Amino acid sequence: MGQLEVGAARREGGPPADGPKKSLGVAACTAIVAGNMVGSGFYLSPVAVAPYGNLAILAWIVMGAGAICLGLTFAKLASLAPGTGGPYAYTRMAYGDFAGFLIAWGYWISIWTSLPVIAIAFAGAVMDLFPGLHNRPMAAALTLGAIWAVVLVNLRGVKAAGIFSEVTTYTKLVPFAGIILFGLSLSICRTSANLIRAANRCSIPGPRSPR
Repeated sequence: MGQLEVGAARREGGPPADGPKKSLGVAACTAIVAGNMVGSGFYLSPVAVAPYGNLAILAWIVMGAGAICLGLTFAKLASLAPGTGGPYAYTRMAYGDFAGFLIAWGYWISIWTSLPVIAIAFAGAVMDLFPGLHNRPMAAALTLGAIWAVVLVNLRGVKAAGIFSEVTTYTKLVPFAGIILFGLSLSICRTSANLIRAANRCSIPGPRSPR
């Protein structure tokens, strides 16, 4: 019966009756990708480069250009090798199994070693909001709690991890969008004020010459 149901589903153009169900939607997949791109460094690095003034803006432009080049490179590789595996698949295809294994191993290590850094950034942000929590035991508790909270969410399944990614990613993008809107509105207000002052200066009549 199972084969008949699968064959009927295929003839009707639908998915097989016992086929895998999608656990992540477009919103969750977008949140996961955006969350990997916009990490804690996106909010911490401005504080580190702010003392350098205009050079900080130049640094952001250079980093943005590098990120665009990296994205275009992966897009080209994905079109050449449309399969799963990411950097591992591309390296294995070009240089063999051993090189692919090294890339996969190094990429895996870089993923889990960066998690404590993100948890430490979270603990630092919480302690900045609540100065009474600024002590070493609380910092350790917040860091470990953040790590284990993410672990427990992932243990519940792919769907729960997708929902968690949506909530955290879109929440952390809210202040970023707020800063952009605030900066644009402030710039527009200053530009409008300068235009009004310039118009007022041009409209003031000068002293009349005696006849």
